[in-house]
Amino acid sequence: MHPANLKYSKNHVWVKDLGEDTVLLGMTYFFQKTYGNVVYVELPAIGDTLTTDEEFGVIESNKASNDLISPVTGTVVDVNTILENKPVTINHSPYEEGWLVKVKLSEPISSDLMTNTEYTKDM
Repeated sequence: MHPANLKYSKNHVWVKDLGEDTVLLGMTYFFQKTYGNVVYVELPAIGDTLTTDEEFGVIESNKASNDLISPVTGTVVDVNTILENKPVTINHSPYEEGWLVKVKLSEPISSDLMTNTEYTKDM
């Protein structure tokens, strides 16, 4: 359910290391399962800076509105524009087509991120 090759934040954001100090960020299966169908996503623009533990957008579902909290520090180099018109893609494909942003890291990935086993331990 939650891919073992990813890292996970306590805020249900996954991090996929693409190499060359670049990562993809997305929302976990657990998030979309808990909060229901995603109806709106507000994402940063290409060139914006993300800072670890700070808000970088908003995600709204039919149950709640949540701030997106960044698990990394760096510059946004790509944004998943599919989500503008089809935010429910996060529900259908949270680890593939439903990714949020691609980030070029300016700091190493935090050691606070969890492995698949750690993230799913209390679920």
